[in-house]
Amino acid sequence: MTEEIEEFDYVVVGSSLTNGLLSNVLGWKGFRVLSIDENSYYGDYTASLSLDQVEQKYSEFEIEYKHDFIEQNKPKFGLDLIPSYILCNSKMIDYISNFNIYRYIEVTKLQDFYTYNHKQKFDKLKTTKEDIFTDTSMSPITKRTIMKCIKFLIRDDTVNDPDMVNTKESDEIWEKYKEKPLIELFQTKFKKLPENLLNEFVYTICNSFDITKLLTSDASAKVTKFFKSYNIHGKFPALLTKYSGLVEIIQGIYRSAALINNILRLETSIESYDAESGIIKLSSGESYRIKEKIVLSHHQKKSLNQLNVTINKTSDVYRGVVFVKGAVKYFDMSVSNGCVVSFPPESSINGDYKLKSAVQLMILSSSLERCIKDYETVQITALDEEDMLQIKKYLDNNNDVGMMFEYTQEILDTTMYDDKVVVMSDSAEPCSFDIDHCLNLAMNTYDVLMNNNDNGGDFMSVNLPSNDD
Repeated sequence: MTEEIEEFDYVVVGSSLTNGLLSNVLGWKGFRVLSIDENSYYGDYTASLSLDQVEQKYSEFEIEYKHDFIEQNKPKFGLDLIPSYILCNSKMIDYISNFNIYRYIEVTKLQDFYTYNHKQKFDKLKTTKEDIFTDTSMSPITKRTIMKCIKFLIRDDTVNDPDMVNTKESDEIWEKYKEKPLIELFQTKFKKLPENLLNEFVYTICNSFDITKLLTSDASAKVTKFFKSYNIHGKFPALLTKYSGLVEIIQGIYRSAALINNILRLETSIESYDAESGIIKLSSGESYRIKEKIVLSHHQKKSLNQLNVTINKTSDVYRGVVFVKGAVKYFDMSVSNGCVVSFPPESSINGDYKLKSAVQLMILSSSLERCIKDYETVQITALDEEDMLQIKKYLDNNNDVGMMFEYTQEILDTTMYDDKVVVMSDSAEPCSFDIDHCLNLAMNTYDVLMNNNDNGGDFMSVNLPSNDD
C-alpha cells in the first residue's frame, strides 16, 4: 500500500522579512504553505545576530574587537544585518495593523535626520515651514526656493501640514519633468536651491544613493510619503523597533502565520526535488508534494545547490556596524533614540578623500534595548568598498570605538522563475532604510505566483479573526 504524501501549495525557502510577509499572506489567503530556512535563526539575510553567530555566519569577514569587554561578551551582544525604519505613513504600517503584528512588537520614534555638507559639518533636516523661516543661516531667497520646491514635489493635499502643499502648481511643468531625473528639474526650475539643500532632498529625505537615477515622479512619491509621516503619532516621521531590529517584526509575522499552522522550520533545506511529481525531500528526511511553486531567497545556498540553480549576482552592497562607547561625536542623542546621517557623493572626509558614492548611516542610541549599555551602534551602508573603509576610519578617528565589522551583501536585481521555481531578487532599492521596499518585493512576487498584474492590489485583502477571537 502506497503511503499518502502530505501536500502543500507552496514552499517558501528563507525567512527574511520579504519571505515572511509573502508566506503569511499566502497562508491567510487559504493556501497551504511550507516555510523553511537553512539557518538556525529567524531572518535569513535580514536577521539580528549575536557576535558569535556573526563570526560563524561570516567567517570570511573579520570582526575587529577594540574593547575586551565586547569580545568577552560576544554571545550576549548582537547587531542587525540590515538597517531599517518604518515610516509612519507606509504600507508596512497597514500590514502590521491588518495582520495584528502590532501585538508582538514594540516601537519608538525616530525623529532626527542629518546631511553632511561641504563645510564638513552636519545640517539637521528642517521639516516645517516654521523651522525653515526661522533658520537664520538661510537667506530669504533660499527659504522661498525650498518652500516652492517642497510644494511642487508634494502633490497630495492630505499631507498633515497644509503649508507644505500647493496642489495648484503647474501640471504642465509636472508632465514635462515627472519621468526625467530629478536633477534636471532642480537645474532648470530650482536653480537657486543650494547644493546642501539639494542633497537633503535626494540623499536624506529620498534615502537615495544615485541622483542620476532618481526620477522626479519617484522623488515626489518619496517626499510626499516622508512629510505625510509627520504628525501621525507625533513630531517625527519614522519608527524603530525597540528590541531586535527587523527580526522583531519577522518573528511577529511568523507568530501570525502560526495561527493558521504555517510553522517555520529552521535548520531545514531542500535535499531533492522531482519536478514531474512535485515531490521534495527535506534535509530533515520528510517528503512532501508541492502543487504549485517553490519560492526561494537567493541567499539560501543549500536549497539552491540541490535544485541546480545558478545565481549570478548583479552587484554588491557593503554593510558595516560600529559600536561607539559614549555618544557619537557631533550628534546629541540624549533626548533621541537614534538618527539617520547622509554623506552625499564627493563628501570630503579624512583629509582629502572624497566619497565616490553616497553613504548612509543609522545611529542607534544606547538608550535602546537593542544596543549595548553605554554604547551607540552605527550601521553603515555603502556602494563602494573604499568608501566603507574611509567611513569606518572617520568614525574610528573621532570616537572611542569598541568594535568594527563589515561584510558584503550580494545583490540580485531580477527575479528568476520558471514553471515550478521562483528565485526572488532583492528589492528595487536594496539599500533603502524604509522597509516598504521589502513589502513591495513581496507584493511583486505574489503577483508572479498569482499570474496577475495589479501591483499586489489584493495582497492584504484577507479576513482575519477579530481581535477578540
